[in-house]
Amino acid sequence: MSTEHLLENVGLILEALMGNANGPRQEAETRLRNLTIDQPAEILLVFAQVGALGVGGFQTDHRFLTLILLKRLAFRPLPGLFLNPQAQVATSPFDIIAERTRARIEDVLVTGLKDEINVRMRKGLGDCVAGWIQQTSARQRPCLALPPVLLGLTTSSQPFHRFTSFQLLHAAPTLLVDSVSEPIPVKQLGHILLAGLNDPSVDVRIEAMKALKSVLQEGIGAKERELIGPALVLEAFKASVDG
Repeated sequence: MSTEHLLENVGLILEALMGNANGPRQEAETRLRNLTIDQPAEILLVFAQVGALGVGGFQTDHRFLTLILLKRLAFRPLPGLFLNPQAQVATSPFDIIAERTRARIEDVLVTGLKDEINVRMRKGLGDCVAGWIQQTSARQRPCLALPPVLLGLTTSSQPFHRFTSFQLLHAAPTLLVDSVSEPIPVKQLGHILLAGLNDPSVDVRIEAMKALKSVLQEGIGAKERELIGPALVLEAFKASVDG
């Protein structure tokens, strides 16, 4: 599936959406809605490519906006987009596109998580991927491409990689349980969180504390929580005291 034919249109839409004039902005919103109804798969994919990979050579602000739009557009029912034209029930673009396109979009996003070096873009990409995971999990469709990358990011020498891993765990605390063929052992999960709490980077430590809270509250069961929770909470307290 080629998306090159959409890049010019996407550029005009992004420029208008970021402008101050209401008229052009409303026209851009209408154009984007119509394009999404006509080509939902291509629009979601090109937004992922621009935002995560920098396809088209757009500026950082434009790329950042495409990630916001992807997160908003993909899962929201869109009037005029129907899974069953006879029923006329509005459907989200994600729910109408082919599974191979969903997987391709996820591959693009995951590649961005591995390769992007701009810290601002990484945070935006992390937010986008986190929202994507939450929505796909709600549809009982795990994102199998992500956990191996997340585990790799936790041991990266780059703090912005390690930050992203805990950003994702904070937003999707069951990611390493329900998006893998075999859940990682709870002790391994505990070691990952412990490493984050003791990270040299204060930003990573703060994000690891957020991830710890989410994992303990939502990501594991009572038995696992009893096994690793007390030591991790104590470590988090020490980290907060030590600054």
